[in-house]
Amino acid sequence: MANKVETPQQDVMIEAKGKLETFFEKRSKLILWGLLIIACVCVIFFFWRSRSESRARVAEANAQVALVAAYDAIEINDYAAAAAAAEQVISQYGDTDAANLAAYIAGASYMKTGDFDNARKYLAKYEAKEGVAADMINAMALGLQGDIAVEQDDLQAAAGFFAKAAAASTDPVTEPMFLRKLAAVYAAQGEQEKAAECYRKIVEKYPAQAASVEKYLK
Repeated sequence: MANKVETPQQDVMIEAKGKLETFFEKRSKLILWGLLIIACVCVIFFFWRSRSESRARVAEANAQVALVAAYDAIEINDYAAAAAAAEQVISQYGDTDAANLAAYIAGASYMKTGDFDNARKYLAKYEAKEGVAADMINAMALGLQGDIAVEQDDLQAAAGFFAKAAAASTDPVTEPMFLRKLAAVYAAQGEQEKAAECYRKIVEKYPAQAASVEKYLK
């Protein structure tokens, strides 16, 4: 049998293969330990995330239950108690959606008691959420801040809040309500054309409410 002649390329491949085999032979334990550590880290991560999500669900449920005290106080017009209950939810369950809603409730409740500083403080803590129902609360939170600005004679800030409130929700309750408030602020500032534009928008988008604002367009 003729001797097998190996080309330079084959020599390089054989040498590389040999080095690779030697590498794995020398470092097989190290590689196995490395893979084991990676696997353990993955298991720990998924376990931690599962536990974290479970704790978040429990916290959210508990926060929703705790918030009932604020609802009950509002039912009997005890806004000081409603604000206190909402503050308690924020203190205990700060990272939950219920605590975020509690910030709005606390702010609105303080508005009812005439404590505008605390009202502004808690309304500013409220973070806008997505969804049809959330849009209305988003708009109301902005609108209440506009009301506070009016009470404090800051009409420029009030106009900004009412404009944002009108844009935050396009339902037939909040949008025209805040467009009316925005128009009133513009009129108080002597900007009659801007006020008229707000009323025209109501007439165009909500014809059923046109009769109540047409007198401002004459």
